[in-house]
Amino acid sequence: MTLWDDRILEICRNDDDNLCKVSELAKNDHVRVSRSTVSRRCQKLAEHGLLRPVGDGVYILTDRGEGYLDGKISTYENEPDRVPQSDDENDGVSSPSSPESP
Repeated sequence: MTLWDDRILEICRNDDDNLCKVSELAKNDHVRVSRSTVSRRCQKLAEHGLLRPVGDGVYILTDRGEGYLDGKISTYENEPDRVPQSDDENDGVSSPSSPESP
């Protein structure tokens, strides 16, 4: 993941339909790389399931992409896909690895 990847995903999330167009991303003031770089990064994000191509240089943010932005999914190669939840995030539901009280 690069700084540009995070920015691309954030911009997609801020769109009402979670859509992003390569041509518009390349013109965005928060993305300061060439259109070809934006296109390559979107393709790479799609390969990892964070974006889904819908055609003609248009991508949609996936649920996995949302999870990544929310800090619930790790994209590190040597780590599990899901980021472990803290006890506060479990809302009192016991996890399979924790002993249940009698």
